[in-house]
Amino acid sequence: MTSFSAKLGSILKSKIRAISLLKFTTTLTAILILVFLYKNGYIAPFFVGGEPITLREISRIIKDKGGPKNAIDKLIAEKIIEIEAKKRNIMVRSEEIEEELLLEEKRSLENGKTLLAMLEESDETIEDLKNNIKLRITLYKILRQDIDVTEEEIDAYIEKNKVIYEEKEKKQIRDGVRKLLLGVKIQTEYETWIREAKAATEINFLVKN
Repeated sequence: MTSFSAKLGSILKSKIRAISLLKFTTTLTAILILVFLYKNGYIAPFFVGGEPITLREISRIIKDKGGPKNAIDKLIAEKIIEIEAKKRNIMVRSEEIEEELLLEEKRSLENGKTLLAMLEESDETIEDLKNNIKLRITLYKILRQDIDVTEEEIDAYIEKNKVIYEEKEKKQIRDGVRKLLLGVKIQTEYETWIREAKAATEINFLVKN
């Protein structure tokens, strides 16, 4: 009994140390981006369209390899997408995220690696991936409302790439091409949409020198 208690105590201590380390890392990364803001004339978190950017959000994205400025730009874009989704009553169900996760796993295995291995290589966690998937689906739903793909565009694409599609089932081909062309249009539209959205959105730092 004593041995079991000792083992349990050891496990709990390890978990507590791990949690403490995670909290320390989260706090440290948040401090790093706040230092960046301070050096550039800002000394506090900021608000996008009246919505606060939290320290948790800052610490999550500070790992971005583009540096603090790139991280801030991404946070602003994320918050604008979140605000727009609320306006349009757009929701992303957990089932949608899980479905995309399965596709990500399939693509990883096709490249000879597990999804977790791929994430470790890029210094990402499964939660980072889920967040990115949710953001991607949300953006798709926002922009999809104003974008369409015509049957003529699908026909033209299939004709241009008929060597690839000649042995596949017709309906499956058209569904796949429609999704592909939508993705291309949405990516193109996003650049204009986010630029205009940023220009139209009030972005305020709590304190500015």
